[in-house]
Amino acid sequence: MEPEQSWGIYIIPLSLLGVICNWLIVFAIYFNKSSRHSFSLLTATQAAANGLFSVLYLLYVCPMIVFDLQVLRDNSHHVGYVLLICYD
Repeated sequence: MEPEQSWGIYIIPLSLLGVICNWLIVFAIYFNKSSRHSFSLLTATQAAANGLFSVLYLLYVCPMIVFDLQVLRDNSHHVGYVLLICYD
């Protein structure tokens, strides 16, 4: 395994933690009817964008780095655009 590919292994637990934490925040705010304030909705929106960011990293970027797949690298500009939107 190349040293560059080991970075994909290191990113997997971090992105999995991001997926779990961010989507738990979204579901907690969604199912808690008393937290429908503007700050809670802003927090849920930001957590949803960060959750999508983490899901894309977990399901697209990590396999692209670890397995060095040409198909994923050829189409990475589309996913990169979505990642930029989620990051902002």
